[in-house]
Order: sequence, then C-alpha cells, then structure tokens
Amino acid sequence: MNIQERRNKDGKITSYRIRVFDHRDTQTYRQVFRTLSIKYDSTNSEAWNRKNAEKQ
Repeated sequence: MNIQERRNKDGKITSYRIRVFDHRDTQTYRQVFRTLSIKYDSTNSEAWNRKNAEKQ
C-alpha cells in the first residue's frame, strides 16, 4: 500500500492518494494497481486524516 499526500501551491494538503496492488495480469504478468483519492478534511487534525486514509 502506498499513500501520497497531494498538496496545493501553498503547501497545504488537499487530499491523499492511495495505491494498492490488486493482481497480476495473466497474459502480460504485469502488476495491476487500484487507486483511490481521499479528500482532506480541514476540520480535523492531520494525524486524523492520515489514519482515515490508512483505514480506507
């Protein structure tokens, strides 16, 4: 699992992008990933938002 912070020009976190390995393609044997984007909730702390993204 890979979680990346997405920031705007001011350096504030706007969302988190989560990338998870799903399976391998049976013909090409390449890895297939699933991607999910989670919006940053400014009413809660940064640690809370990070934990929420990890739960997803």
